[in-house]
Amino acid sequence: MKPFASALIVLFLAAPTRAEWTKKNYATEYGQCTPACYKNNPKAHDKCDNYCHCVTGDMQTQFPDHDQFVREVVAQRRTDYLTALQKIANNCNRHIWGTSVRRLKLP
Repeated sequence: MKPFASALIVLFLAAPTRAEWTKKNYATEYGQCTPACYKNNPKAHDKCDNYCHCVTGDMQTQFPDHDQFVREVVAQRRTDYLTALQKIANNCNRHIWGTSVRRLKLP
């Protein structure tokens, strides 16, 4: 059984690691969503909360490595990531508000 255990350890150490979103990552992304939504929808904060949770949750699912996601969206402006973000925003907007969103503008 010892060689089997050693093999498992080697496989575990050789396997690529997958960075997860921390609670702080989620809170940061969610926190960047709500102010603009609240401003544009002053009487619908509950819908904004639902929309921002939808967007942030879908981002977390589709882009599990938060640091890589930020690098590739903000610094490199990868078009495939930007397209995916637009789809996430559209899907959540249709689900919560019933319409698609305007083209996303990133800093």
